[in-house]
Formats: sequence, C-alpha cells, structure tokens
Amino acid sequence: MRREIYSLIGIVALGVAAPAAEVRGIIVKVDPKNHEVVIEARGRGMRGREFTLTLDKETEFRKGKEAAREADLTPGERVRIVYENDAGTRRALRITIQGAALAELAKPAPPAAPVPAPGNDVKPGPNDANTVSGVLRRIALTDREIVVVGPNPAGKAEKETTIFVPEAAKITKDQKTLHLDDLKEGEQVTVQIEKDAHEIAAKSIQVGAMVANPKMTNPGPRGDRIEKARRILKIIDGFLSGMDRP
Repeated sequence: MRREIYSLIGIVALGVAAPAAEVRGIIVKVDPKNHEVVIEARGRGMRGREFTLTLDKETEFRKGKEAAREADLTPGERVRIVYENDAGTRRALRITIQGAALAELAKPAPPAAPVPAPGNDVKPGPNDANTVSGVLRRIALTDREIVVVGPNPAGKAEKETTIFVPEAAKITKDQKTLHLDDLKEGEQVTVQIEKDAHEIAAKSIQVGAMVANPKMTNPGPRGDRIEKARRILKIIDGFLSGMDRP
C-alpha cells in the first residue's frame, strides 16, 4: 500500500509544471528555422547576459495589448519574457514586445571623438555625437533606464534613445543635484553619454534646455581704440573751449 502511495506521489510530482521565471531585455537574434530567440538581458544583476529561449506552439505573443506572432519579433526590440526551464531548455511561455526597434543598439559604437588640441577646448553641445537632447518619454526606476525622444539626424520625425543611468551619473537642474526618481516624463533633458558594445550609459543629465553662452561684454581691441579716441577728442574739445574764453 505504501509503495502505491509513493508511486502516486511521483506521478503527481512529474505532472506539476516547473515554476515560471521572467526576464526582460533586448532581442539580439531571431532564428525562425529553429524557433529560438536570443536576448540580451537588462535589469540589476542580469545586464549583458545572453538568454536563448525556445519558441513552440504554446508560446503566446503580445505587442502592447494586441496579439502578435513570432514573425513580429525584431532584433533591437525591448521584450518581457515569461519562461520555464524544461530539462535544461528555457521554453518561452509568453513574449510581450514593449517598444519599437532601437536602431542605435544594432549599430557598432561610433569612433571616439578626436581630442582637441591644447588651448582649443570645446564644450559638447546639442549636436555633439556624445550628447543626446530631447524630451523624457519614459523613466524605468527598477532598470535605471530613461528613454529620450529628440530630433533624428537622418531627417525623420524623431529618434528614440534608451539610456542606462548609473548611480554615479550626475543629474542637475538649475545647478541643484537631483536623483533619478526626481525626473519627470515630459521634461527637456540634455544627456552626456558614453557607448560600448552593449549599451548607452549616461555620464551626466542636465534637466532643462541648454542655454547658450552669453555674448562677451569685453569690447576687444577695436572697442578700446574707439574709447581712447573719444577721450582724446574730449580733451581737445575742452582745450579749444578754454581758448575761446576772453
């Protein structure tokens, strides 16, 4: 009798599904032939790790609130995947496509900007290759990520850039230091960035539109000459006025 009970418990245990897990990341590769997707994980403790997940007829695909298909998966898109480990294979149960393709992550990092010669210091501006300016579209506190939407150099309407914000990144507004959770969607920001093969990271974030340097008030050599000439004319005028007196 006891043996039969143990056998029944074993059968029930085999029928219980393995606990599901969740991973978020960016699609690196889609293999339709083998029904696999490779993602680069995001989030604390998982950033940069690659996960290969198997797709089958039980996998559910969503894009926002709409139903999607395996063919809708595109490298560069942000996804949230619920999966289970099945005999050492990660089997995707549900894949939710969260955002449009991020073209900048699919391209190799641009070459480093040339170092200016001594005496010719140039401050980065809104059009600098290592600066992203635009409006905050999304703030993900858990992943420490922001999405900035700004002008597209290619001429399209706008460009969406996802930026990781390290804890060491300096965030300021009106010369006051802020924290990541102080940022608000819709604010204008200018972000100094650095890139590697895996992500775009913020070095500093300035909240508010960049203000151009005020015009120099120093008149320069030409202004000095004019002012000197005026003083000489004033002296001469005073001298001539004295000669006209009886």
